[in-house]
Amino acid sequence: MAVQPPSTEGGGCEPISRHPMVARPLLARMAAKHAPTYQHLGRVSRIAEYFATHLRLSRKEVRLVSLSALLHDIGKLEIPDALLTKEGWLTASEIETVCEHAARGADILSRIPALADLAGAVRHHHEWFDGRGYPDGLQGEDIPWVSRVIAICDAFDSMITPRPYAPALSVDQALEELRRGAGTQFDPELTRLFVERQQRLTVVRPKVHCEWGDPEQRPRPLAVRHKRM
Repeated sequence: MAVQPPSTEGGGCEPISRHPMVARPLLARMAAKHAPTYQHLGRVSRIAEYFATHLRLSRKEVRLVSLSALLHDIGKLEIPDALLTKEGWLTASEIETVCEHAARGADILSRIPALADLAGAVRHHHEWFDGRGYPDGLQGEDIPWVSRVIAICDAFDSMITPRPYAPALSVDQALEELRRGAGTQFDPELTRLFVERQQRLTVVRPKVHCEWGDPEQRPRPLAVRHKRM
């Protein structure tokens, strides 16, 4: 079945049963802990799956990308609730704590045999192409290719999603930010392909109402060039 372009209209939250069975226990915990993160995971997975299909990857590779994206922030299960729900900017020490989620997520997945193959992609989705990312400061093609795909999709969704202290960027603004980050934060060739593809689509800002948690909550992404969490 062909993968449809990921519409964000009305697609901010999906029932747990819509996701792969192997991921449901972790996703259920995330939905209960912090609904906006759960919503974000679903959107990023759909964006990444569609992008991977556009790249003409094999069915196995597309599933790898989609499932890795679905769990890329699962390490936030081990981040204090107060930091995930805090409105406004985080302190330097709080940012350090939140940044642990990439490594923590990899640790969680590595302990689950059916998901262990995703650990590397999850651990490195915040690495920067120029080596200034975390947790290991990997650079260029030393960063797993799945992580490089997720990084772009993650940032794109974060920028077009409303946050308590700032409005969402328009799609055009978000794509321009991705262009600016190409070669520094993002893989330049993957960024070019992503931007070209998104420019051909009509993307609507996401609704974030969800059956889990307060429907008035909103994700709190940072701008792409400063997004370190």
